[in-house]
Amino acid sequence: MSPGEFRLQAKERRIKFKQAWVIVSRDCQVFEKDTLQPDQCDRVRVSIQKLSDSIQEFNILLESVSRLPLSAIPFRYDLLIALHRIDYVVDELSMLLISFRRICRSSSRDALLQRQEIQRKLAELECSNQDIQHTVDRVLFLTRAEEGGVRVTAF
Repeated sequence: MSPGEFRLQAKERRIKFKQAWVIVSRDCQVFEKDTLQPDQCDRVRVSIQKLSDSIQEFNILLESVSRLPLSAIPFRYDLLIALHRIDYVVDELSMLLISFRRICRSSSRDALLQRQEIQRKLAELECSNQDIQHTVDRVLFLTRAEEGGVRVTAF
């Protein structure tokens, strides 16, 4: 795949990922409120599943080293690790939300502890998102340079 073709596909996947992230961020604001309803937990689960779908699309783009432009190969591993980490957190968060849904209206100690764990996972998700955005920025910069015939050795 040419650097320009890869860059175009990476940008498309990045846009989808960012759009999904905006929805997740918006939906997760409900955890800042004192009370939650089961349908709010469901909405968060649906939005993080959409984030997971966009992660899978990125994974597909990166799965074959032989199709990647040379400038993208050194960052493939970092990006795949960040994508897998965010996907793992999404899976954990989904399970927590399923469990929390049953007790979300309660003010019990269990509900409080689960809410805190969900908030911790959401913070982890934010860090993973930042890692992905940073790595994609670097890859896009380098593939653009490669397409223009410019060799960049360090970043």
